[in-house]
Amino acid sequence: MLKKIHMHLILLLFCLITFKGFSQQKQSFYFNYNESEFTETEKQKIDAWLNLHPNLTVLKVEGFCDWVGNNQYNNDLSDKRIHTVLNYLKGKVTIDQAISTKSFGREFKQNEIQDLNRRVDVYFTYL
Repeated sequence: MLKKIHMHLILLLFCLITFKGFSQQKQSFYFNYNESEFTETEKQKIDAWLNLHPNLTVLKVEGFCDWVGNNQYNNDLSDKRIHTVLNYLKGKVTIDQAISTKSFGREFKQNEIQDLNRRVDVYFTYL
């Protein structure tokens, strides 16, 4: 009987880990030109997102800039944006101990619309 319970627990744990891996989602938060702090509108968006996903775990955070300015400045600004997001989320959600962060400057041009490049992408999962 104990072996059967043990097997069921192992199977349940496997399913939870597998489910967690498949439920990874991404949410983007945007910043104004040359800014690393949120606007009130973006804070409201984040709070609404947190209300929808109260049990989320942050796995990875990526910061982006537009291609105006030099690469070092943009990478530093991306880092500041990442820290702004993480500091805002601390205490409100679980942040994975093995969190991955990456900053992208002007070398990573993603979108022709500059405003869409001024963002932080948060990858998360929830149960």
